[in-house]
Amino acid sequence: MSLARTALAVALVTGAAGLVEGILLAVIFDPFGAGAAARALSLAKFVAAYAIAGSVAGAILGWPAELIRRRLDMAPEWPAALVSGLIGIVYARSWTRTIMADVWFSPVVQVSLLIWGLGLFAAMGALASRHRRPGRVAATCLGLMILVGAPGFVPGPPRPLNPHPHVAAPPATIDPNSMTDGPAPPRNVILILADTLRADHLSLYGYERPTSPELSRFARSGVTFTNAIVAKTKTSPSVASLFTGAWPYTHGIVTCRTTLPGDLTTLAEILKARGFSTHSIVANSNVGAAFGFDQGFESVDEIWADPNLSDARGVTDHALSWLKARRDSQPGRPFFLYVHYIDPHAPYSPPLPFSEMFVDDPFSRRHAGIKVGLGDDSIGSIRPSVRLPERATDVGYYISRYDGEIAYLDHHLGRLLASVSEMGLAGDTLVIFTADHGEALSEHEVFFSHGEFSYEDNARVPLMMALPGRLAAGATVSEVIEIAGVAPTVLASLGLPVQREMEVQGFWDLAMGMERPERNVELAAYIEAGTVAGALRTAIRTRRWKLIENPTGFDRTPGRWDLRSALNMNRKQKAFELARTGREHLSRFELYDLETDPAEMRNLDRDHPEVVDELMARLRAWRERGAGRPRLSETPNADLPEEVIRNLRSLGYVN
Repeated sequence: MSLARTALAVALVTGAAGLVEGILLAVIFDPFGAGAAARALSLAKFVAAYAIAGSVAGAILGWPAELIRRRLDMAPEWPAALVSGLIGIVYARSWTRTIMADVWFSPVVQVSLLIWGLGLFAAMGALASRHRRPGRVAATCLGLMILVGAPGFVPGPPRPLNPHPHVAAPPATIDPNSMTDGPAPPRNVILILADTLRADHLSLYGYERPTSPELSRFARSGVTFTNAIVAKTKTSPSVASLFTGAWPYTHGIVTCRTTLPGDLTTLAEILKARGFSTHSIVANSNVGAAFGFDQGFESVDEIWADPNLSDARGVTDHALSWLKARRDSQPGRPFFLYVHYIDPHAPYSPPLPFSEMFVDDPFSRRHAGIKVGLGDDSIGSIRPSVRLPERATDVGYYISRYDGEIAYLDHHLGRLLASVSEMGLAGDTLVIFTADHGEALSEHEVFFSHGEFSYEDNARVPLMMALPGRLAAGATVSEVIEIAGVAPTVLASLGLPVQREMEVQGFWDLAMGMERPERNVELAAYIEAGTVAGALRTAIRTRRWKLIENPTGFDRTPGRWDLRSALNMNRKQKAFELARTGREHLSRFELYDLETDPAEMRNLDRDHPEVVDELMARLRAWRERGAGRPRLSETPNADLPEEVIRNLRSLGYVN
């Protein structure tokens, strides 16, 4: 009977703690959604979770506590007091560590909180154990707790989903052979990629600063895509998708410093087998030979190894040198040239006059009110690897230098594009310009970083294509497309069959101005973000809407404050931080109307549940196609050449 008394007492104590905590959390941040019934059910689950955990702990720890009581001839209330006190210490410690993620406590305060938790819970346990009929009360309470709380343990979707008859259908495929009528296909392909270039900082895309006059000139000769989205907001996985036409869940690359699987077929391999001369120029070692990104290239210029040659000037010089040498040695052989610029990747350090081109201009004043500190996390602070020590916390200065990097890149792109015309290559060469991802420049309190999130600043990139006589000059395409569709697009432009392994739909038909067959589902892009395989954020983006799901975020769906979330300190910490900071990336779902809110400032997930349901169904169907596929790990530093480590360190990938 004493064991039942202890278990009951501890259950009552922990249940009371859950009741108080649940009410306080609801006052700070309403986790219950809406409606009295949803609130009551969620709060009941919250209390039941604590009480069930307390009864289990009381039953397990009650035996040794009772033995101690008998050995020391203590009062009957002591077992419940001892067990409750231990739980009080754990409880106080958990919440102390959770709150310390935002507020620092001195060691004296931490010890005081532990003593407070011990004393309060022990006293409550002693009082609760004095009930005369603990067995009957225990059975009744446990029965009610199981009845109310059990549904919280049943796995299920975070919210009910409306069935969608079209979500499982694979994307429509375009027969490339149907597009070969008319002018001859290009003989050559030049694919140019700028590392870390967001679309909305190009004057071509409406930016106020004149950052890209040469790209604007290039765009007037071809087609510009206004809604080009990356498959992953990190270099290695994004370029892997670009080369293979495969989704990140297929090639398996989660973050940088990861080797491209050899069993995947790249665009360079296909073109090399067709007789093309293939060459790669890379200023980022993450996409160099050390990580298998040389597959299919006959030769690779890894100019990242020389810091004095790896900026936009050096990349352009190498590209021009190779083009001239190829013209002299193999004038009749078609070629595929891949050019990977590192600009404008951090640290933002273009040479004069570009470094000062936009500093302290009228546009800079818009960022004067942004306050930021220095730290090791890009969320809320500026990391050491990107700092500009002369004005370390001046956000406007960083953005001006980033824009100066773009202008420097644009200048040397102009040299390359002009030389392509001067060499007589423009008429039969398909030239594509794009980026692997963008950069957060203080949006959502993320400073000068990329990869963790799928907001527009990271996910939307420029995309332009030119082929005189085949693509209309000055045309614009507003359909949402994935730049991972570059590989099938190039094959279609050449009249070559698209490989079955290429999952991402190409967009050569859109570039040609062709209308796609009427469809029942709006075109969408799928985005993956994050660098931890078990906690990847995924998103679906249509022309109007973007839905982001964070699997570790706080779920604010009505009635979802269940047993698992009640006992999960990490989830409660996210709720606490979300209430304090307003950072929506801490929530489970984010829904943005890009037509009215292009900066993604207002999360509408609870205002438009029907949109969330429809987009979530499509997002889950997309993810299910890659379910169970293994993810790859980073290559250990010990297995990498020292010069690769030096380059990665200079880019902030290695400490």
